[in-house]
Amino acid sequence: MLQWSLRLPGVYANLVNILNTPKQADGSPRRPPLCVQVSITDTGIGLPLPIQEKIFAPFYQYGNLLNAKPAGAGLGLTIAKYYAELHGGTLSVASKGEGQGSQFRLTLPLHDQCL
Repeated sequence: MLQWSLRLPGVYANLVNILNTPKQADGSPRRPPLCVQVSITDTGIGLPLPIQEKIFAPFYQYGNLLNAKPAGAGLGLTIAKYYAELHGGTLSVASKGEGQGSQFRLTLPLHDQCL
């Protein structure tokens, strides 16, 4: 297994940078048994359920693309999820819908029995 600790700052930075309106982004490290969990919550535009299922796809972008210039190439979440999975972890998103903000959760194992 690669040293996930070397990639963790990049994954965390990607999540914080990708949030469309991080008015109150909050990173809360948690430690369930045998794994590390980091949740990042914002009060931004939120994500409808159909978008939550697509958000990790390469080049996928969500938001008002007609009136706003995209901030990136649409690869940040794809890369972050790839690194999480490469190290035996997960990256997920939850949102109650548009205007309700989003929560991204990164879970990485400390031991093989974590997930």
